[in-house]
Amino acid sequence: MAYNIDTINPDDLVIGLIQIPPGKSSTELLDTSNPVIAKFLKKFCKRLGKSPSQRFSKILPTDQRSGRFAISTKDPNSVHIPFVGKGSGDRWFLRHLPTRRLTLLQCDSLSDTQWDVSVEDQPAPIDSSPPKRQPNTYPVSPQLITSSDDECTELQLNGSPE
Repeated sequence: MAYNIDTINPDDLVIGLIQIPPGKSSTELLDTSNPVIAKFLKKFCKRLGKSPSQRFSKILPTDQRSGRFAISTKDPNSVHIPFVGKGSGDRWFLRHLPTRRLTLLQCDSLSDTQWDVSVEDQPAPIDSSPPKRQPNTYPVSPQLITSSDDECTELQLNGSPE
């Protein structure tokens, strides 16, 4: 599918720029010759296209040797990045197209990314929280209401009894 860059409708595209962690390479983490990774990226981009303003993360199916990584849409806003490409009439065009910033985060355990992983991607949580405390059953003490000296002076001047 070849497109002329001057006739592309930006609303029909999802362009994602993936930030790779230091010490890792894109061929190591995003090897599209691996059918599992290719299928994962297609599903991720499809979800990103359906709900572009939603923040979510998914655990990347990588080798255990390279570690566990989650691909995340941290920033729901897109930025416009210039792209150069051939357009109609064999001319070159410069267009600013909306681009989503995606991040690969290393997660050694699920708790590292639990705040950012969508609900359907998380395993059932284990309730390890301490038991909740009973509500305070002490009797409520009456509040002491006092007025300032200025208010007392005004009341005495107006002849109001105290």
